[in-house]
Amino acid sequence: MQTASCSSVGEGFQRMNRIVRRLLPVLALLVMTACSGASNPPTATPSPTPTITPTPAANAERFETVNTAPVFNYKATGIITIEGSFKLVMGSLVLTPDTDPNTYRLRVTLVIDGNSVTAPGDFWISLMRRVLEIDKFPTATFNGESKQPITWKDGEGTFIAAGTLELRGRKRPVEIPFQISRNAADTLLKGTGKVDIDLGQFDIPVPTALMSPLMQFVITLTANRIP
Repeated sequence: MQTASCSSVGEGFQRMNRIVRRLLPVLALLVMTACSGASNPPTATPSPTPTITPTPAANAERFETVNTAPVFNYKATGIITIEGSFKLVMGSLVLTPDTDPNTYRLRVTLVIDGNSVTAPGDFWISLMRRVLEIDKFPTATFNGESKQPITWKDGEGTFIAAGTLELRGRKRPVEIPFQISRNAADTLLKGTGKVDIDLGQFDIPVPTALMSPLMQFVITLTANRIP
């Protein structure tokens, strides 16, 4: 009798979980409708601005990213955890020798493709597109430079890219810690960075009943040297 009772309780929880998941889209629509009142006027459509890649110095090494795979993997926690990714429109890494031997400065330019967003299902993709206003702001751009010189050790190094992230028409200072490596032929750079982005700092109204405004990003870059 006790085993049957435990089984019934487990089945009850499973049914409840299925019901909650079915109701999430309805709840989301209600929350999003409530959040879209007069206090949050629609964002004006931006004038298109060209992305300008800085001209490297004569002794600089320039690398461009390989855009065959998602680069920005994100996680947002709320009623459920949403995980997905973005790809790049373009990425540029410019490595310039510093004053001390075997030390370098690195400039990073990343243009993120909003239309490449993925999420666990069409509903969550639609939510992300609406929250980030991807139709009006199809790209986000990060421009940064290493705060301190990079010292290579066995082809590897670490640095913090300090710069500006432009997201949904707002620019805010952002710092991204990176681990980076280069191959023996100096033709390939690989880097991994992690950063938490608070969407609230970019004046983005997030339905907090569904997801947290704090998004965790893991950035994976592979870049080939340009002759």
